[in-house]
Amino acid sequence: MSQNDDRPKLDGPHRELVGDAEKARLQAANGLAVDSRRSRPRYFDGRFLAARDLTNDQDYALRRQADLARASGWGVVHGLEVFPSAVATRVKVRSGVGYTPGGEPVILPRELEVDLLSMNAATLLDAHLGLGKDRSAMGRSRVGPFVLALRPIEYTTGSRAGYPTTVQGTTTQQDHEIVEATALTLIPWPNPPAGSPESVRAGLARQIFVSQSGAQLPADVLPIAMVYLDGIKVQWVDSALVRRVVSSAQEDLLGLGLVNRAGQAAYLRQYLQHISWLLQVHGSNNFVASSYLEALPPVGPLPVTAIDQQNFTQRFFPAELDVDLSFVPADELPALLEESLLLPAIDLHASPEQLAATSVLILVPLDRPTFRRYKATLGAVRRPLVRRIERAPVLRTPLVALSNLKLPSVVAAATTTTTGTSSSSSPWTTLLEQAVRSIGTNGVLWYVRRRNLNSRAEIQGEVVDIDLSGGQQ
Repeated sequence: MSQNDDRPKLDGPHRELVGDAEKARLQAANGLAVDSRRSRPRYFDGRFLAARDLTNDQDYALRRQADLARASGWGVVHGLEVFPSAVATRVKVRSGVGYTPGGEPVILPRELEVDLLSMNAATLLDAHLGLGKDRSAMGRSRVGPFVLALRPIEYTTGSRAGYPTTVQGTTTQQDHEIVEATALTLIPWPNPPAGSPESVRAGLARQIFVSQSGAQLPADVLPIAMVYLDGIKVQWVDSALVRRVVSSAQEDLLGLGLVNRAGQAAYLRQYLQHISWLLQVHGSNNFVASSYLEALPPVGPLPVTAIDQQNFTQRFFPAELDVDLSFVPADELPALLEESLLLPAIDLHASPEQLAATSVLILVPLDRPTFRRYKATLGAVRRPLVRRIERAPVLRTPLVALSNLKLPSVVAAATTTTTGTSSSSSPWTTLLEQAVRSIGTNGVLWYVRRRNLNSRAEIQGEVVDIDLSGGQQ
């Protein structure tokens, strides 16, 4: 039955009301898409309103709100950080706001402190995840990695009289108010890596950020942290493993596998927390990444002590990686990190051939006056990039890596006669020692993964003069 559009005209955009004939034409042409979730009561004077009509109105508004939230992406809007409490079995969750993947808002108006060993495991969520009986038993014993998540819930409260709707009806008492709330939930992580709590954490980072084979959590929960429980206390809290910040989803228009920017940023945050903890526990001397980690983000810090300032060797990365050192102006460091953040992670479990095809640049930041002053001294030493020595953890003295900041001079530097080793190493050693002293032995340097653009000495070329009038000389 067609209806006249007697709705009040809105200042903004509104949907056109079509009649039965137009609807039939669209259906016949298969050009009408109906979302059965989004229908609402049509009000008119003289209509008898039932409770279901007003409830449907509320549900319609909530569905539209959830659709809009999903368009901007799920995750934490602000706050909701998780950190250990002074009590070994407890964690604190700061106040904040976020959205579940299903578009439901979750809000903590105040900071909460919760005892994880006294929380009930999410049996209902176990069923959603397809977890078996063994996994449920693990949840009851509180041993292993768990996801601490926020779940939107609601409950009714208050009491009011419900008057009869028929002549023979009786008065009833009904809850008259629906209260929305957010519940903290523990979800056992299915199929975690085996090993000690420390190795499980490293394996989860590789599983989630590199292999991308982590568990699919329900759409109605917002994960805010991963915790490891040993049945007695909280061994570690890692927010960045599962916590994501709200950001618009990127669409891979070319189908080439666009890098998930939010995921890369989360991996970097997780690595910053993880390596800070590792260095506190194991110290920075003789720190080898593959001994404690299974993968590395494309950019990140490494301890200063990982570099031998005299011999220009490094022990942090696997021997197969192509590692260079370069001094850079400190104000250019953020841009270099941002560019490399879009590259893939470094899988330390990759084959030697894959690692050999991976290039890493360790950056030593200097203030710009110092950089300009020493650049002239280093520029007097001309030598091409030395080829990587197989399976030797050699960090070369790469003047060309510095010259890469001046793209026109790369080939010229590579084709100039090399001077003696002692004279070439001395200015690099002096400047590196000075830089390390300013950073401190407990400080960190930054590394970035480099794109595999071939700028090595074997690229040959010749100068061709071009006559703009059309003739070649």
